[in-house]
Amino acid sequence: MILITSSRKPSRRTRSLMRDLSHVIPRALRINRGKSSLWDLAQTAISRGMGRILVVWERKGNPRSFVFYRASLAGVIPVRRAIYFNSVRLRREIPGGRPRRVEADTIRLARMGGPIDRVTAVLAEGFGLSPVEIGGPSEIRELDCDVVLLDRNVGEERELTFFTADGVEVGPTMRVGGVFEFGGEGKLLPKD
Repeated sequence: MILITSSRKPSRRTRSLMRDLSHVIPRALRINRGKSSLWDLAQTAISRGMGRILVVWERKGNPRSFVFYRASLAGVIPVRRAIYFNSVRLRREIPGGRPRRVEADTIRLARMGGPIDRVTAVLAEGFGLSPVEIGGPSEIRELDCDVVLLDRNVGEERELTFFTADGVEVGPTMRVGGVFEFGGEGKLLPKD
């Protein structure tokens, strides 16, 4: 489904977030980037049957944003919008102990507490999912999937978190700061 990587020298916390994401997103592959270019990452993704790349960027040692790319034989095409975070809570920080690793084949993106908007649209495009609107947590069980990426309002803030099909929060959880746009019209990036 998606290749997950980071900036070139990730902090321990960013590596933990990448590991957490790979444990809850079906068929996700986590790769330590090292000196690999985006082109190299695209070739790895394509060779493993994945058409998308998620790069977790950080600031001052903390995971700060998700930047998505589409991988093709021609190169790497950036998704023109990214999501940045105010804070991140790792799976081990969820109250009640560390959640189990999720064995999943399917994932859905659900928006709760408001209409589908820019944040949800970026997630949908980045992960290649079709978003659905739900009215409350009880509706998670009605979605036909193993894992739900839930986009919800918590007070005045926006939160992204992962739930199992039976409604158990398994994290990680990200408090959304907003969406930023960059680059041109999704132009193909050159090989080097």
